[in-house]
Amino acid sequence: MMLNVILEKTKFIFSIGFFLLTSFLYSQVTLKFEELYVNGDLAFKISNDSIFTGIAEGRRRNGHLVYEEYYKAGELIKSISYYNRTETPVSAMITEYYSNSFDRN
Repeated sequence: MMLNVILEKTKFIFSIGFFLLTSFLYSQVTLKFEELYVNGDLAFKISNDSIFTGIAEGRRRNGHLVYEEYYKAGELIKSISYYNRTETPVSAMITEYYSNSFDRN
């Protein structure tokens, strides 16, 4: 009986640990455009010159979200422009990019 209780608590602790680990691994980094630079077709973080994976945001001085770009391994995969007539941004235009979409060969 006592062994079953200990096993159940151990399973619970491991499942919470697994959930937290996977949440951490799949979280997106969100930066301002000013914190990135583009070299060729790849985006890099200015802070450590590493290839960027995550979301770059453009906001007005009042904090309204105007534009987002999504990057995966430095490549632009999606961009969203927003209308800002309300507190909650409404997407005006969504553009998805595919692998090698910027190749000029």
